[in-house]
Amino acid sequence: ISLTEGSNLMTVGYLYGYAGHQKNVPVILFGKLNLVSHEHWFLSDRAKHDQIREQAFIAQLDTTGGASGSPVMLDPHAVRHMHGQVENWNGGPTVIGVMKAGLKDEILGGGRGLAAVEPGERVFELADLVAKHLIDHGVQTISLTDWRTINTTSQAK
Repeated sequence: ISLTEGSNLMTVGYLYGYAGHQKNVPVILFGKLNLVSHEHWFLSDRAKHDQIREQAFIAQLDTTGGASGSPVMLDPHAVRHMHGQVENWNGGPTVIGVMKAGLKDEILGGGRGLAAVEPGERVFELADLVAKHLIDHGVQTISLTDWRTINTTSQAK
């Protein structure tokens, strides 16, 4: 999948302040991918002390506290832009990353409505590290890389 600026996105997650009376119901937010960058530019609250910058995409997604870790997906029902072409996307919801943080005014000089998204590759790397650790300690599991290979092979048949 080729990610380009302007792609339609959606995320499903917790809306801070709304826990529900009977059950916790997630909200769905829609937006656009504004920047695809693999540079280490984002300075998260947890990394400020060490001045460690992290990778992040920028998405136009109004978000509130509690949304961190929510999946960010290509909107499966929307038309998206790819290489200057407009086409229908029929691939179902495809996770491109997870919500990292809402971008505060001091980060982008008025970045309300924008969010930092942890790129999916980084999430998959973490999942593979966890699987490797579990396998090394005798827990029967499968790495995400192996799962993708199995899944891709079975879809090709």
